[in-house]
Parts: sequence; C-alpha cells; structure tokens
Amino acid sequence: MKRSKLLLYLILLLFLFEANHFAQSMDQLPADNDVNVLIILPSGYGPNYFLIRDTFESFGWNVTTTSKTSSVSICHLFTACLD
Repeated sequence: MKRSKLLLYLILLLFLFEANHFAQSMDQLPADNDVNVLIILPSGYGPNYFLIRDTFESFGWNVTTTSKTSSVSICHLFTACLD
C-alpha cells in the first residue's frame, strides 16, 4: 500500500513540475510575435470557440474567424445554456 501511494505522489509531483515548466515557457513568449490564427467555424460550434479565441488573443496573436457558409448555427446544447 505504501508503495502505491509513493508512486502516486511521484506521478503527481512530476505532473506539477511539468505544468509549472510549461507555464513559465508560455510567459517567455513575446507579445508582439506576429502570429496569425485562422479559426474556421463548423456548423454547431460551441463554447470552446470562445475559450480558445480568448486564449489566442491573450498571447497577443491576431485571430481571424470565418466559416464555409455565410451563417453558422451554434450548438443546440450550448443554446439551451444561454436561455
């Protein structure tokens, strides 16, 4: 039992170390790095679009959104949350 707890703690520690390392490397990105992102919306897009768009913009990236059609419907499950 002690061995499995130790292994679990080591895995958790490794995960936390890697997450911290990733966060620090993201902080070192320059804000004016001239990255252009094109988001192509599918029919039935959901709330993840807003999350990823905001994340890209927080990096200082230029975000352009488009679709194959002139209008795009939102996910019916997401629409129910808005009511």
